[in-house]
Amino acid sequence: MDKGTINRIGTIIQKEFKEILRSPLYLLLAHFVPLALYLVFGFGLSLDVERIPTAFLDLDRTQMSRQLIDGLIKTKYFSLTQEAHRNEELVELLQKGSIRLAVIIPPQFQRRLRQELASPVQVLIDGTYPYRGLVTKDYLTAYLASFNQGLIQKWLKKKGLTNVDLQPIKLDTRFLYNESLVSSFSLVPGLLVVVLMMNPAIMAAIAIVREKDYGTIYNIYASPISRWEFLMGKLIPYYFLNLANILVLFFLSIILFGVSFKGSFLLLFLGSLLYIFTTTGMGLIISAFTRSMVAAEIVTIIITVIPSFLYSGLLMPVSNLGRGGEIEAHLFPAMYYMKIVQGTYSKVIGLREMAMNYLVLLIYGITLFFLGLILFKKREG
Repeated sequence: MDKGTINRIGTIIQKEFKEILRSPLYLLLAHFVPLALYLVFGFGLSLDVERIPTAFLDLDRTQMSRQLIDGLIKTKYFSLTQEAHRNEELVELLQKGSIRLAVIIPPQFQRRLRQELASPVQVLIDGTYPYRGLVTKDYLTAYLASFNQGLIQKWLKKKGLTNVDLQPIKLDTRFLYNESLVSSFSLVPGLLVVVLMMNPAIMAAIAIVREKDYGTIYNIYASPISRWEFLMGKLIPYYFLNLANILVLFFLSIILFGVSFKGSFLLLFLGSLLYIFTTTGMGLIISAFTRSMVAAEIVTIIITVIPSFLYSGLLMPVSNLGRGGEIEAHLFPAMYYMKIVQGTYSKVIGLREMAMNYLVLLIYGITLFFLGLILFKKREG
């Protein structure tokens, strides 16, 4: 690279930085938008199912029915909204969405149990959100299993059988990587994949399309600067701005959201560099097919947000997407960067184990940049 090339690239970089500092819009795009997205999704996106709004209809009104209700609402998973007096009230509350769970305790509940007879308890679960509905059912099943075990122990004690173990096979469970099973500890780091896919791509696309939109692209056409010099000069400022965003979002995840970081920051930062290189290349490709900033923003959001949410492994493992979805996931860089994020934040995986993900991102980035270079024509038509 000769001195003239360096000077021309430096001139474009200097011009772009002046453009960024002159316009508050670009500063917002560069720093405020990633921060806002991270905070909004970080606080608003959760897969934890707790404090489920619950209503009861106790038709027995005995000590044992009250014991069942009290034990249920003392857990962190259920929140008593109100106690109904007839079935119609429960149905109405479920239709309005005021509650997600209704428990109906039948008459003769205590009497049947004391007679050593089974007593059915009816449960109505709002299935509007299937995942939450299934989790609610699992919570109830686990609680009732514990309640039943207590009743059996009392019954055996009356029979004089005090040494009977009701759980001959005991499940010894240990959760790894996210011991407390707090969804934010998984989702918040994963949001890096979404933010760093969308924002660099948008900024790169707008940086080039802006020249077309304002008509200043003709100055570039008439200048002796080459295509790659122009593109390098346009993209380098935004690349460094997004490097600053990595540091900000990383410290936010730890300080504000309390996510523990167990791995190597160097490996995370290296993966982030390659990922930004890749997503910047996506913006470069989009800029070749759009002629207005509005169109560039819309196309970029569609192309980046959907893959980063659905095919990265943010909301569910890629292996659960089905054969077709799994193939699609491997076509997007988001999945590979997600593996790096998970491997550094919680799993403490080394470079050797994650080398393929770095390599794929590097190849992806180089391919997109050179494809964008080919598609960008330093002339009209």
